Amino acid sequence: MTYAPDGKRVTLTDSSGTRKFLYDGNDVIQEYNSDWSTVTKEYTHGPWVDEPLSMTDKTAKLASSTYYLMKDRLGSIINILDANEALKTTYSYVMEAGTKGERNRPRRAACAAPQWCRP
Repeated sequence: MTYAPDGKRVTLTDSSGTRKFLYDGNDVIQEYNSDWSTVTKEYTHGPWVDEPLSMTDKTAKLASSTYYLMKDRLGSIINILDANEALKTTYSYVMEAGTKGERNRPRRAACAAPQWCRP
């Protein structure tokens, strides 16, 4: 992972390869392949910071696919639905004890979508 001086993630490398992110203010609006030549995903956000509403996968052969991001009451993405409202992915989180002085403080054990993870 690499970050810009303002703390925004610029690249993420994992088992699927390297992805690069384009921002509009604080929101990721597009995801590119490793050499910036192809838009692979586009994101639509609500009016608030860190409020992703949908993601369009541009890698489909015939047509792009739009997915809708469903959040829990804390704002964590817990489900992804396709255009037909069929459940495609579910994410879950666990509660962990914090460090000394943070007893029973909830922390995310996993991140719903890597582009929104914070270090």
